Amino acid sequence: MTARLVAEEGILKGLVLSLDQGDQCFIGRDPEVCQLIIEDAATSRKQLLCKTMPTGISIENVSATNPVFVNDEELKAPRILQNGDTLKIGSCIYRFYAEASAQLIQDENNHENTEDSLPMVAHPPKDTEKKEPSGVTTHDGDENTPKAESDPAAHPEQDTEHSSIFDEEQTNARSGLAEISFDMAGAGRWLLKVIGGPNNGAEFSMQADQSYTIGTDPNSCDIVFHDNSVSRQHARITIVDDEKLEIEDLKSRNGTLVDGVQLESKQPLTPNALVSMGTTSFIVYDREGQMQTIISPLLPSIVKALQQKEEAKRDKEAAALAAKLGAEAPKPVEVQKPKEQANNAVGAFLMLSLITGLIVVIGIGATTLFKSEPVVTQDHIDTDRILNDVMKPFPSVRYTFNKNTGVLFLVGHVLTANDKNQLMYSLQGLNNFIRTIDENGVVINEYVWREINPMIARRPGWGGISISSPTPGRFVLQGYLKTRQQAEELWDYISNNFSYLDLLERRIVIEEDVISQVNTALQNEGLRGVAVQLSNGELSLTGVIPTGKQTVLATLVDDFKKITGVREVRSFVTEQAVDESVVNLTDKYEITGFSHTGDAADLSVLINGRVLARGDTLDGMTITSIKPNAVLLENNGTKYRIDYNR
Repeated sequence: MTARLVAEEGILKGLVLSLDQGDQCFIGRDPEVCQLIIEDAATSRKQLLCKTMPTGISIENVSATNPVFVNDEELKAPRILQNGDTLKIGSCIYRFYAEASAQLIQDENNHENTEDSLPMVAHPPKDTEKKEPSGVTTHDGDENTPKAESDPAAHPEQDTEHSSIFDEEQTNARSGLAEISFDMAGAGRWLLKVIGGPNNGAEFSMQADQSYTIGTDPNSCDIVFHDNSVSRQHARITIVDDEKLEIEDLKSRNGTLVDGVQLESKQPLTPNALVSMGTTSFIVYDREGQMQTIISPLLPSIVKALQQKEEAKRDKEAAALAAKLGAEAPKPVEVQKPKEQANNAVGAFLMLSLITGLIVVIGIGATTLFKSEPVVTQDHIDTDRILNDVMKPFPSVRYTFNKNTGVLFLVGHVLTANDKNQLMYSLQGLNNFIRTIDENGVVINEYVWREINPMIARRPGWGGISISSPTPGRFVLQGYLKTRQQAEELWDYISNNFSYLDLLERRIVIEEDVISQVNTALQNEGLRGVAVQLSNGELSLTGVIPTGKQTVLATLVDDFKKITGVREVRSFVTEQAVDESVVNLTDKYEITGFSHTGDAADLSVLINGRVLARGDTLDGMTITSIKPNAVLLENNGTKYRIDYNR
């Protein structure tokens, strides 16, 4: 594969520029002068000059207005690119891949990857010390019989510096989750298994003496999660001497939790510990160690219900024992008097009644307890259905929910602050399974256009320009400008100061273009005596037209009303009086210009390429007068007229 630039951040994320255009090529926005096109308004029409030299690819910034940065340093002189260099061109960040390192994983049947494809996940682990691998374990024949392969010549297609932890077999079917290799040929001792989140079920084998970066960036991470709540480079797991695991957080936005404890610095990682990154949770297993069964902790509501059930059981047993003791109480042996016997009988009856009443009360309480509604746990709640119903009125907002941690992440746009308050109110009512709501990714369109419109209004000539938001996630730039130059200056300003260019629709009306379109239509119909003006969408027509052209003008007025940016058409055109003694030569001669030769009333005109003034002759006809909208001529007593639009 050839050297290339790959867009990693910005509106053109994923764009691949192959630097195989010959000895030199230009990169920029203008397709007429550049071989590699970047459709980014913040990029110059001709931005970079790339040259192929014996020592590598040399780049030079040829734009005087827009700078280029290489590894956060401004490019001021020609420079040879090194593999992995980052380039900031316009509003996007690109990474340079040299020919030797821009390799994609191929399968065993040598299916070639296309020029546009990039590895999605399972990048080769980054060996910062560039150690030579001691050997690769493969399977030959019986999958239970390992075979040590130490001769690199046996697999010439394997790159010793970029050995993949997966088998180099790719399927054409792509899923929305991380790619998983089911070949155990290169399986190491350690296995990372995702048990919660969008990547649930994904497994990644890890080798000894390797370091694995985890995140969402396929170009810089070894294990890639498709989860909006995970940072581009979220955390790193290092295997030390195949015995110990270490984990560290790479200053991620949402942090890393190990068994529910926030990870502050690099620390040892115990096998089978639960690691959480945003809405994704995973466990690292030791294949050679003891595999433990992971049991989710009981919810507080379940624990309380079980405690109540146990207390009721104990109370019931105590009541039964008391009843039994009362029923089997030994009778007195001594002989009592009749009066004493009567008193003892009444007391026994009262005691028996008291015990019986106590048993009845306990029985009613137990029956009421066990006939109550069953406790609903999160496992029995259809969270997807509930969240879909709540989010249905907000189609421009996407969500990701982790059932294990109860964290809900929101990303998208709402129209007003009231819409966001309504959304949050609906979600806060689901506190039976939602613990935390991350709303930082929700953009309020109202706040966006309220912030930028005053900045636009302060610029001279842009007073009628504004940005509005008719629907969530959609912005419209509209208004009137007089010239094309003003339109270009406005768009350059918007490109550098507006963060949502991919959601912006341009509806700018350039009065210069509209007037040119109207004049062309009038001249094609021979109505050169009509003057055109446009102000804030109101088109005004003034002047005179030849007799019999009123119907033609009415048809043109209807067409002018359909032009984008024209709200109203007003016609003040009059039809010139009929004078049979004057011959109109407007269709034969075309007046393309005029000028003052002295007195303001003394004009000269350009007719068919000749500059003529009063008293000059045109094809035997003498010019007797030049008026603002007509030239009068005479020959042998016959009068002639040529109309024009001043």
